[in-house]
Amino acid sequence: MEIIPQNIAAEHQLIAFEKGEGELNIATCLAPNLQIIEFIKRKEDLKINLFFSTPAGINFALNLYRKDIEAEVKKIKLDGSGVNVIEITRGLIENAVREGASDIHIEPKSDRSLIRYRVDGILREIISLNKELHAGIVTRIKILSSLKVDEHRLPQDGRFNMAGPDYKVSIRVSIIPLFGGGEKVVLRILRQETKILTLEELGLQPEPCEIVKNEIKKPQGMILVVGPTGCGKTTTLYTILNMLNKPEVNISTIEDPVEYGISGVNQSQVNPQIGYTFAAGLVSNHLTK
Repeated sequence: MEIIPQNIAAEHQLIAFEKGEGELNIATCLAPNLQIIEFIKRKEDLKINLFFSTPAGINFALNLYRKDIEAEVKKIKLDGSGVNVIEITRGLIENAVREGASDIHIEPKSDRSLIRYRVDGILREIISLNKELHAGIVTRIKILSSLKVDEHRLPQDGRFNMAGPDYKVSIRVSIIPLFGGGEKVVLRILRQETKILTLEELGLQPEPCEIVKNEIKKPQGMILVVGPTGCGKTTTLYTILNMLNKPEVNISTIEDPVEYGISGVNQSQVNPQIGYTFAAGLVSNHLTK
């Protein structure tokens, strides 16, 4: 499987599943990309035998890449010797992105550093690292998000971007000091390539969908979107904003933080440290509407 990188395999639905004397067997469920096939042929200097598979078969094989990443994370030396904290941190985030996680929790315990992912709204334990690695991972995240490395007593919030061959994300960072020592880190993963969906694509049934469409046409009012982490609140709000986003309409938002940029919408992020709160933002937007 290492012959075809994961991002190429996922994009073109190609899996190398058997290698013999002078030839390579590749499976796909799509019309084959002849340029990619020819590139692999030249790179490996092998005859390519092409097979067709079901989409389920290809997805099963793609999941093996994911398990391989998890195995690499779990190979981390727990004694801390020879460990590259930069690679560990990046590996934890990349694995979370591929798992479809919305959050990563990095928590100090008395004898370990606990890593948990939130997937479909549910936190689950992924791996336990040696407690000696925890401070290094926290420091790396502080550096990435331009936070104070030597501040261990006060909460800090930040943000940084991260990209790979098959993903592009923005990471919201929240670091809080804990009673008894140590700092907990929560990383919120925001996928920048997220497509703005329609209300129908979000799964709204016909009747509530029509209610929402009628309500957003009114000249004044309020719509509350509530629910647990990862349930789709932001996705729903951006869908509604996109529906209202027309040249003749002035739209301003006050957000904490701005998760996704929308062309044509004036998006503003609060900053309590300089006195720019939601209240101050509402007054300013009222004057400039």
